[in-house]
Amino acid sequence: MSVERSIGEVLLKVEGVTLSFGGVSALSDVSLDVRRGEICAIIGPNGAGKSSLLNVINGVYHPRRGSVTFRDAVESPLAGGRLIDSLIHWFIGSLVIANALIRAISQ
Repeated sequence: MSVERSIGEVLLKVEGVTLSFGGVSALSDVSLDVRRGEICAIIGPNGAGKSSLLNVINGVYHPRRGSVTFRDAVESPLAGGRLIDSLIHWFIGSLVIANALIRAISQ
């Protein structure tokens, strides 16, 4: 598989996410894509909304506007946790593969 092909697929898409707590805006129209093979970092000063964004992505907070899509599963307050299930299955699968590779290399 070529590098261009493996980096091309969007796995996680955050579009126009807006989140506020009372009158305080935590996130305003945040969008990002994470593609297969990429490493993405969320950086910023204290209070910039990094944890709030991660909590929107993992379903703890529900944004006032916008959406989060993981492998074509759109998360919304009414989605019933399908995104979280997809993330957990993908993560566990990745751990199993990583453990198998480490064992194969170390033997």
